[in-house]
Amino acid sequence: MHTRWANQTELDVLGYTAEEYIGQPIMNFCPDEEELVLEIFKTLGSGNIIKDVPVRFRTKAGKIVPLLIDSNVAYKADEKGEKAFNHTRCFIRDDTGRRVRERRPSYTPRAPHTARSPPLTGACARRAPRRCSTKRSDRSSSSTPSSRARST
Repeated sequence: MHTRWANQTELDVLGYTAEEYIGQPIMNFCPDEEELVLEIFKTLGSGNIIKDVPVRFRTKAGKIVPLLIDSNVAYKADEKGEKAFNHTRCFIRDDTGRRVRERRPSYTPRAPHTARSPPLTGACARRAPRRCSTKRSDRSSSSTPSSRARST
């Protein structure tokens, strides 16, 4: 999967120019997360979305930054008029604040929202602080992500 688009916030967080980032394989930016990224794409490919999945990205300077990803699939009609995969829409947010709160001795995690979530599997299940995978129709629209990228 290659990055097709990114907003300036994402580029600023990671330290890349649009020319350095867009068109590159997503694995170039999270090389130690291959298993998790493949699990994310598998989840998305099965018609689910992901929410609040922690992923470590590597900045241009080599620093690891903790991010949370929300993602879903954008579909288009194929030549037969049927729904076909077009690209994913990924929204990333800085995860530093959550990680700092969890390290505090008085931290009590919030109960996960699982009422409508299917069972988690693989790397996605091991890493999700809250909800990793939900059906597209259950997605909350109240989130205001700070940056967005599209991958193909």
